[in-house]
Amino acid sequence: LDIRGGGSVFGFKQSGQISKVGLEHYNNLLKRSVAKKVGVLKEEKIVDIFFFGKSLIPINYVLGESDRFSFYTKINKGLSLESLLDIENELIDRYGNPPIETKNYLNLTRLKIVLKDTIVLSLSITHDKVEFVLEAEKVGNSFINEALVFENNLIKNRKFKDSKHGTSFIIFFNEGFDWYENICKSINLFRV
Repeated sequence: LDIRGGGSVFGFKQSGQISKVGLEHYNNLLKRSVAKKVGVLKEEKIVDIFFFGKSLIPINYVLGESDRFSFYTKINKGLSLESLLDIENELIDRYGNPPIETKNYLNLTRLKIVLKDTIVLSLSITHDKVEFVLEAEKVGNSFINEALVFENNLIKNRKFKDSKHGTSFIIFFNEGFDWYENICKSINLFRV
């Protein structure tokens, strides 16, 4: 498909919704499926992040729809913190300082990259707390002790709870806390 093109597979005559997927995404899905079937695919850890605020590139920041879509694609493909910094610098160079929604989007993507090498399975961020769902088998007494005495003056309270998804470590903050900065301060707790 890369060499000869998609022909009518992605053309106007195609029935169904496949034309909305796009050639690049279809190729990635196809490559993953073949690699999985052959047994070559190494599943990459994906950390789910749930966020209470807005996380997007607003229309009034990047006016062109194709440009906005292009930046979403670049950000989602960003495999390193360095590549995300380059993308952020490109945004600033072309459109000025990003609004808070775009900073949130970039910061959430950064967290997904950084949390891949930790025991965190998912992360939930609300207006006054952060909940880390952890790999239960990797949460031992030493981790619990470190987490309970972790120094941060903004922490109001913290607790552990078991759920069907794993062990949760919940940190409570004052409302309006800088969620990104405080999560970054605690990342080393979750490295194994």
